[in-house]
Amino acid sequence: MSLFNMLSKSSDDASISRKDYEKHASKLLEKAQESAEKNDIDNAAWMYHRLSVLARRAGEWDDGINYALQSAEYSESTGNAFNAGWSYRSAALAAKGKGDYENTIDYAMRGARKFEESGSVYAAQWCYKTAAQASKDSGRPDKAIKLYDKACEIEHDDDLKSEVNRLKHSISHPRVDQYADKEVVSEGEKVRFEIVVENHTKETITNVVVGDRDAKITHDIEKLKPGEVNVFSYETSGTIGKLSSPYNFITWNNNEGELLDFEIRPVSVIVRPSIQITPHLHPDPVAGKTSKLVILVKNLSSTPLQDLKVDVDFDEGVSVPHQNPKEFDKLSPGEEYGAAWSMKVGIPGRHKIAEGRIIMHDEKGRKYGEEIKPVIASVLASEPQPKKVSEAATKAEENKKHIDNSISAYPISEKLYVELEKKMFHHQKGYTFRGLKGGVVLKHIMENCKDMSLVAEHKFEKEVMVLYSFKLEGKHYLLTAVIKKDEELAHLVFKLYSEKEEDIDRNLEKIADIIRHTIVSETDAHEVEKVEIKKVINIIDSVVQRSRIGSGEEGKATKKVVNVKDSVVQRTGT
Repeated sequence: MSLFNMLSKSSDDASISRKDYEKHASKLLEKAQESAEKNDIDNAAWMYHRLSVLARRAGEWDDGINYALQSAEYSESTGNAFNAGWSYRSAALAAKGKGDYENTIDYAMRGARKFEESGSVYAAQWCYKTAAQASKDSGRPDKAIKLYDKACEIEHDDDLKSEVNRLKHSISHPRVDQYADKEVVSEGEKVRFEIVVENHTKETITNVVVGDRDAKITHDIEKLKPGEVNVFSYETSGTIGKLSSPYNFITWNNNEGELLDFEIRPVSVIVRPSIQITPHLHPDPVAGKTSKLVILVKNLSSTPLQDLKVDVDFDEGVSVPHQNPKEFDKLSPGEEYGAAWSMKVGIPGRHKIAEGRIIMHDEKGRKYGEEIKPVIASVLASEPQPKKVSEAATKAEENKKHIDNSISAYPISEKLYVELEKKMFHHQKGYTFRGLKGGVVLKHIMENCKDMSLVAEHKFEKEVMVLYSFKLEGKHYLLTAVIKKDEELAHLVFKLYSEKEEDIDRNLEKIADIIRHTIVSETDAHEVEKVEIKKVINIIDSVVQRSRIGSGEEGKATKKVVNVKDSVVQRTGT
């Protein structure tokens, strides 16, 4: 049986005879040296690692250590931290077999550092456990506790925690807990850190010192009797980032007079930037008239803020032409910035206008968020303005002239309509009217779409759907229009498709506005509301399902282009 077959069929811990070890070690050593001479360092490192494993199996502990260290040296020279970690692991096992606990701890800790460097935290946990076991076996329970705790930091282990508790109860030690009175504060805001030192053993603990390593803050307890508790606190504030408590160590003398030293993990709080947010409405909002919402942001912190984004969500009933977030690069200490949006509120009364958030970063790139509280305002009623109606009529007439001059029929079958709409981009829009009689809406659609090709018409008891196809400005379009009667209301919804996404929304706005305007101006109907997109989708879906023609998937198409030529669908891109 070859060496590699023998190694592959048994574990690293399976023993072999000294004779087998000498037989195979010489061959493996020769290969390791050849690889080193050829500058094949990775293979040389691997051969020395296997030599170390072989030596351990034969109980040749010194060889196991030396070969492992040679392997680690080669792996480190090539920057392979993971392989170096495994070599130090092998050296630790060999030292442990030899009973050399100090070197076991040393090699295991080297392995842990290399595994952490390579991102292999669970392998590092194994090394911490090995070092902890060696510490315990060498009579250093205090050191074992620290190492077991580091292993548990990587992954909680109930068995290890039980062992830690057992070790802690084997020595006289104080119990330490610390807290912060807040989790998040603004810069300049005070935080109180509190530390509780308790003796839960049956022996008096002496010369207790708790504080920070720099000795800026320390508290001394000459004697801590069984069951006695001492509480200390410290109040401070910090700059943007993270503020940690000053308590990071504790020392004491046990009943044998030995000085014991434990690390304490500090408690931290997040210190976020301190900013002042002031909203203004100018001028005071009047229903139907343009006003401005201005959000002033002032940096009250001691350091600059950067990459700020002011994002506002306007309430329903507030019309905003451009609702994009406002961004700016930097806001120095004491500097103030204003972000403004033009808006119109449709209904008088007291309303919530908007709310939002501010996202910002500090100089180290850490991200913070601050909520903008709801902006509440009283909206005044406006006087009737005939000019507005005239402007709306003029706009609708201009849109009609543009559509009439640019549109042309594009006759297709209903089957092809269904195939095309599944692959095209689309936008949706809808209106709700009160006071319309049956057939009026359909009549106005037919009159305004007479230059398009009527593909199909589907009528139900309270619902009508018409399908049109046409060309506009050289592009192919499909139009689905649905009328749905609902008690005293009539819902009119549109869905416009095109092979390219550009201009769909603009052209749908023009077509829908023409039809809406003629309905309102030529009948006694009153527009009640613009139907939200979700409701538009539901109305169209319900009618499409009844017609059995199918309408494809909802939502925008992405990363695809549909070319329509001679009634043939071709897709390019994916």
